Amino acid sequence: MVKKLYVGKLSPKTTDQMLFDHFSKAGRVVSASLSKTNNPQTHAGHGYVLMGSDREMEKAIHTLHNSMLEGSRIIVMEAHRLDQEKRQYYYRRY
Repeated sequence: MVKKLYVGKLSPKTTDQMLFDHFSKAGRVVSASLSKTNNPQTHAGHGYVLMGSDREMEKAIHTLHNSMLEGSRIIVMEAHRLDQEKRQYYYRRY
């Protein structure tokens, strides 16, 4: 099962494409996206990357954790289990 990676402490200058290219060093990237804020010109300082396989995910964690991206030292870890699911946190059934 392919899992998401959480990427934290991103520079405000980082874009989705920069994140995609940085993680391509560790293997095939399925998607890379930054968490957006209400202001469309900024992001929340973190994002999520979906790697092609579990082996590539582990390689990305070991090789890219504490690496430099756009002048900022990033954190890479497996996303929390709630982030793995497609639904959002505030989704409820009534």
